[in-house]
Amino acid sequence: MGTRQRLIELDILRALGIVCVLAGHALDYVPAAPWARSQYALTTLGVGLFTFVSGFALAYSSAGAAPTPSMRFLKQRLGRIYPLYIPALLIFVALFYYLKLSPRLHFKPVIPNLAAHLFSMQALLSPLVTPSFTLWFIGMIVPFYVFFMLIVRCKTARQAALTIILIPVLLLMARFVFGIVDVRILLYYPVFIAGILLSRLGVLSSRRLDYRLALLGLAVSALAYVAFQNLGMTKVLDESCGRNQIIACAPDAAIILTYMLSAIVFLLWISSRWTRHMPDPVRQAILFVSFSSYAVYLYHRPLLLTFGWLTTLMTFGVAGRTVLLVGLMILLFPIGYGLQNLQDRLQSKAH
Repeated sequence: MGTRQRLIELDILRALGIVCVLAGHALDYVPAAPWARSQYALTTLGVGLFTFVSGFALAYSSAGAAPTPSMRFLKQRLGRIYPLYIPALLIFVALFYYLKLSPRLHFKPVIPNLAAHLFSMQALLSPLVTPSFTLWFIGMIVPFYVFFMLIVRCKTARQAALTIILIPVLLLMARFVFGIVDVRILLYYPVFIAGILLSRLGVLSSRRLDYRLALLGLAVSALAYVAFQNLGMTKVLDESCGRNQIIACAPDAAIILTYMLSAIVFLLWISSRWTRHMPDPVRQAILFVSFSSYAVYLYHRPLLLTFGWLTTLMTFGVAGRTVLLVGLMILLFPIGYGLQNLQDRLQSKAH
């Protein structure tokens, strides 16, 4: 993979993504909050931002360079994911299978579920296995890395376009024929491809995102958000869209996808303009949050569920729960930064 200059715009999007995910998941524990109905919209946009940034960063870092050999490419990507992912997976198994802190996740049968998660197959094999709360994202992004590897090895633009189209067709066939594949893979795949395409178009380096397109993105995302909220479209997100219902879910998925993509276009434009006049302390804070985001994403669910369990033993009002929750969420970032920094130091010594 080529080495390119770091894009602060991607760090802004990544930081926004983790804030959206944390805010959305934290609302489970403050249900009386007036903004609680925004939970699905926040988490969907947060995961969409992570997915978009992944596609954009992969295409950006590989631009102008010969394709990295497949095994080396996968080793590089998995080497960034697995050192923090495996401990998180073991914590999830301990909390949900042994301590049973949440009835929504049981990891039964534990051996097949654990094996699927170890090989990042949980999203592809769902619902034969139970994708765990936030760790399902790893089961989506690792296949996306494989898809990217296939796309960049195409000899012509036509071959790449056919490959991009063929991948969701095969996923849909697996869904219809075998009843597998988490429908969220199909929802976020276009977001991943959008990241690749916008990166290859050079929208950041050439400042080619027009403000009129950005304002249109804002307007469309606002309208789609209203539809998202008022039509109660959660079945696409909570995997209740079964094998025989996937066509019926398509309109909901289209509105959610429109909401994500249009919001991302607007946020990308805002971030590209904001960086021109960004004070250095703000830049450093964004880099801190962005650098911590992966570890925070992996470990925030166990902390939230432990928090929920502890608060059942004590009496807290809405204000008290909110203050304690916000404090814990803030504390996650220095912990995440330390974990990510430790991983990077150990890997640099290994090399």
